[in-house]
Amino acid sequence: MSDTVTLPQAVRPPLAKKRPRLYVLYSPQAGIERSAAHSLPDGATYLGRRLPEAHEGIQLDADPSVSEVHVQIDVADANDLVTVRDLGSKNGTWVGTQRLQAGNPPSDLPDGTVLRVGATFLLLRFEPSKSADAPIPALVGRSLAMRELRARLHRLAPESAPVLLMGETGTGKELAAHELHARSHRKGAFVPRNCGAFPHALIESELFGHASHSFTGSGTKARKGAFLIADQGTLFLDEIGELPLSQQVKLLRVLEEGTITPIGADSATPCRARIVTATHRDLDAEVAAGRFRADLRARLAHLLVELPPVRARREDILLLLEHSHADVQRALSIDLVHDLLQSDWRGNVRGLKAVADRLRIEGDSETLRKSLRLDQSPRDAVTSAADTAPASRANGASGSQVPPAARPYRLPAPSKSDLIELLRKHLGTVANVAEELDCSRRQVQRYLTQHDLDADDFRVPRQ
Repeated sequence: MSDTVTLPQAVRPPLAKKRPRLYVLYSPQAGIERSAAHSLPDGATYLGRRLPEAHEGIQLDADPSVSEVHVQIDVADANDLVTVRDLGSKNGTWVGTQRLQAGNPPSDLPDGTVLRVGATFLLLRFEPSKSADAPIPALVGRSLAMRELRARLHRLAPESAPVLLMGETGTGKELAAHELHARSHRKGAFVPRNCGAFPHALIESELFGHASHSFTGSGTKARKGAFLIADQGTLFLDEIGELPLSQQVKLLRVLEEGTITPIGADSATPCRARIVTATHRDLDAEVAAGRFRADLRARLAHLLVELPPVRARREDILLLLEHSHADVQRALSIDLVHDLLQSDWRGNVRGLKAVADRLRIEGDSETLRKSLRLDQSPRDAVTSAADTAPASRANGASGSQVPPAARPYRLPAPSKSDLIELLRKHLGTVANVAEELDCSRRQVQRYLTQHDLDADDFRVPRQ
């Protein structure tokens, strides 16, 4: 059965209790996952490669690094609490960047937490089992936030009232505006304009046009402004918060009267363009500061749509990468997936497309992964939860966090000759070898044991 349902425009989705659901995001053999999320029932759910009959749960048979019975997830319906504990797995369990220790108390899983089981990445969400959706392929994502966005745009498209798109820079506001227009069946064109890019002296002419000979000392010809170019279509005014107050009053008049008066014209001209605006600014704060008109803000926000930042929909990150770079699967590694899912993505979809281009042109590199780690806020390094999620107690995690720059699962391992060369270079100092290998000192000790080496043999003897 499908995860989503497309509802008629007049039908609103019924309110439903949000339940914990587990998305499988990635595994080394299957790659980027698209399967439906698993609903977690009350009580215990087990994750493993070969679950016995006594352990009901989710089989992760596409990952050989997952133990037969790897972890136990418990759902307490009374207080909406989800916890996880490692069951002595061979290759480990991580909540965000913290490794769980077998035998420790369970660790909390807040909404939006990335869970890693062996080399398989999952994500926990609290959401209804059903949600409205609409077929808008350009808006990529299987998260609840994107399903709701597509459904809302589908409902608003046939309307003629102004729409205000709110969202951080790079969240795809122009794309959303274009999809609104494409589904509106309006006869006119989609005309995008950026209010922050206009020279102040030319804003009025760019928006409203001018009549011939309207400027002193020149034989200027009549020019259509953006409003008339978009007549019977959609005019998208991006960065509306940058519009000067002197032009805000003229925009308000257009919205109220449905006509425009070009510079130098003797009469008004009817204009039937639908107005869609966008901003990353807090317009309420701009109104309070006297930089934006309250009456204009009320008219523009007749219909309001908020676009979610990427960090609030981490289940879409790998799908967005693949949408920008069709062969991204070849470039993915366990370490890279870890950093992609933990990054804060301050540039949002725009920043993600830039990473896709780097992967397509240069492939994976430590430089790229370091830039992803630098784009990770300290809070996310601790909880790896979405912005709105409560902080995790992580009481089942080890005493020290696993920092993103020293991940516990590192491929490929150094050869014996490489390790000997590093030991000689650093005179047997394990900490320096670990730093150069970008791993923990404990991991270096494992490599030494594997190759039957002793760091003391490479230290300079005391005089």
